[in-house]
Amino acid sequence: MPLLQIITQTTSDIFSDVLTGLAILIGGCWTFWRFVLQREGNAKIQFDVDLQVTGIHRSSYIVEIIATVENKGLVRHYVNDFSFKILHLTEQHDIKDGGENINNQLLFEKIIDKRYWIPPKWVDSFIDAGVVQHYTYVTHLPAHTKFALVYAKFKYPDKKSEFHTAQRVFKLPINNNK
Repeated sequence: MPLLQIITQTTSDIFSDVLTGLAILIGGCWTFWRFVLQREGNAKIQFDVDLQVTGIHRSSYIVEIIATVENKGLVRHYVNDFSFKILHLTEQHDIKDGGENINNQLLFEKIIDKRYWIPPKWVDSFIDAGVVQHYTYVTHLPAHTKFALVYAKFKYPDKKSEFHTAQRVFKLPINNNK
């Protein structure tokens, strides 16, 4: 085999190997950027709560608690241990800070402790990518409630992400028929 042909073949092999290595490196960097840094393999959740007063019956407000979960990611999101609490303030409650465990926010009195949108005995719910899902729960609050705080929480299936919360305060209409 002539020397020129050997040099040309070796240079071609080296060039091919460099291009293959470069392609693998670029592919690895792209995968790392998309799935590790941007977490494309995880759900991207926007979570909000709402409270709608349906009316007053005897000495209670009939209310609908609504959780809105939007999956802005590219993968399905499973909802586990999906619960809420309702706390309230009435005219009889003093205004005071709640302490460090609630970041010194206003202290509300717990009225409904841990209720589930999806009962634990049921199969877990999921939200596919790009879908907005609404969960509702109908309950009642005392008619003397002035403000209600809805605190909601769900757990992620993976242990790294732990949980996601949403909370919001609502002013209830003035009830003159106490």
